[in-house]
Amino acid sequence: MIMKRLSFLLFCFVVLGTFAAKAALEENVAGTVKHVTGAALAVQNAETRQLKVGDPVMIGDILSTGSDSRLEITMVDDGKFKLGAKTSFVVVDYTFGTKNDNVVMELLNGAMDGVSGQIAKTNPDGMKVLTRSATIGIRGTKFFVGEMNGDGHIHVAHWSGGGVHVKNYAGEVFLKDEGVGTIIEHHNKKPREPESWVGKKHKRAKAMTDHS
Repeated sequence: MIMKRLSFLLFCFVVLGTFAAKAALEENVAGTVKHVTGAALAVQNAETRQLKVGDPVMIGDILSTGSDSRLEITMVDDGKFKLGAKTSFVVVDYTFGTKNDNVVMELLNGAMDGVSGQIAKTNPDGMKVLTRSATIGIRGTKFFVGEMNGDGHIHVAHWSGGGVHVKNYAGEVFLKDEGVGTIIEHHNKKPREPESWVGKKHKRAKAMTDHS
């Protein structure tokens, strides 16, 4: 009788532990891989995962793409992001479904094109993209952030939607109109005044992240 009770208790602990582990995993899921061209990796806690379609993207992941590679991910709030070749991108936070919904991502290098999800639509201050030169606030918007022309500068564009707020130690600009962008040369230099990206620059930015 005692052995049966011990076996039953052990079984209960195993089941509860499995459910707890699954719940913890689900809480940390930020999105899912939708498309991969070439090679893309996720790194977390010194462990590397080769990404394929359907794989989860976790809070805390450092996503990295290889040469001539592209990665597209769909987030838990229906946001969609495309990463270009030789891009390193960190999912710092992606909290959704709580009173404190929040998105913080960091672009270390490379380029990204995105469509913000429900979080940015309901909370104008709820989504930020960090870069070495500025913090980019996304206001329910289609946007681009990345390096172009090999000049080491960060280029930011607002394609459509609620606008993009670009701010650093030296100043700030707000990209309100559709198809406009700015350039940030240094974290101690104010972002340039908005200018049109219609035409060649728009096509070049899209080509950097679109799947070939």
